[in-house]
Parts: sequence; structure tokens; C-alpha cells
Amino acid sequence: MQQRRTAAGLAGQAEFTLEYEPDALTERGIDWLVTGLEESIREGSRFPVGETVGIGWLDCYVMDRGDGTLGLCEPDFVHFPPTLVAGASNALEQLWFQREIARSVGLEPELDFPNNLQPAVTCAAFDAGLPAVLMHRYPHEEGESGWFIGCRGAVHEHTGTALRSATLYELALAKPVIVGYLALPPDCSVVVGDGAPEITRRNEVLIPEPGSLLAKMYS
Repeated sequence: MQQRRTAAGLAGQAEFTLEYEPDALTERGIDWLVTGLEESIREGSRFPVGETVGIGWLDCYVMDRGDGTLGLCEPDFVHFPPTLVAGASNALEQLWFQREIARSVGLEPELDFPNNLQPAVTCAAFDAGLPAVLMHRYPHEEGESGWFIGCRGAVHEHTGTALRSATLYELALAKPVIVGYLALPPDCSVVVGDGAPEITRRNEVLIPEPGSLLAKMYS
């Protein structure tokens, strides 16, 4: 585990010490996060203990490290409800993955990050061991995820008691494969979990661009 410290140096705001795993992806993410925190502090933002810092679709929380500096903690992606663990590695990795998937199909300018605690509509067959998951994002109000995440509808009708509400975090814990697609914009549908993903938007099939992350993953 390595550490980076912010260097804003302004009175009234303790410095951050950020822990991270030393790999190239996280290094780039830490650079971006440190720069963002420093710019926010210079512009007048202050981060008391317990404050949330949004990184993509995840909320990280400001914590007192006990050494005169602040740190961040994030959901562990092991427990539900989540246990908070030191660092922001999950958040940074997932932010990168969501951006790259959107970029793969030409939708990066329309990235629409939900929040991990927002509810989605799911169905009774979601946890039934079916390999493929159907995701569809509807136009939504601020504060709503807009997501339906369930089965493809072949085993039951998506009506009545077959449907329920669950947080995006709960669904991602059950099916981690959905995480990379959660920032796609409204009117996108994705079938994922059984081979190469099928991504459509308004009935148009979106083909990954050559050299993109999805093209490399499923070449």
C-alpha cells in the first residue's frame, strides 16, 4: 500500500493522505483525485470528517486518520449493508471502467453517473443463477437511477410481485458484471454476463470501436 498527500496548504483544511494499491491504473486515478481535491480546497471547499466525496457512482467518506491528516474510506463490496474500508481504490477503478465502456460505444460525452445508494427496479429472477442480466435505463429525474436490472423476461412476466426495488450497490454486489455499464445514459439497454455484451440505444446496436476497451475484452 502506498500513500499520496495533498499539498493545498490552506488554513482551515487538514491535508489528505490517500492510500492506494501501486498499479498504473490506480496511480492515474490518484493523480486525478489529488488534483481535484486540491483545486476544490483552493476554490474554498472544506471537507470535514464525515463529508461525502463523490467519485463516479460511489460515495467515499472523509475520515480522521489520527495522524493530523484526513483520509477517504469507501464501501468494501463484500458486505450488505456495506462496511467502509480505508482508501478509494474501488471507486477509482470503477470510475475508469465506466468511462472506458462508455467511450467504447461513443457515449462518453453523455456519461450519467447514478449513486450507489439509489434504488433500481429488479425482478425475482435476478438472483436465480441466470447467466445473462438485462439492464435498461429510462429517462429519470435527478435523484433517481432510472435503471431496471433483472432477467430478460423469458422465465416470468415483469409485473406485480415479480418486481421489487433494490439499491444499485446491492445489485452490484450480487452481479459485479453490471458495474461498468451503470453510467450509460438513458435509453440504453445492455445484456451482459453471458459472453460479449449486447448494447443498444433506441433499437440501434452499438458496436465497440476498434481498439476500445470492450473491443479488446471481447475480440
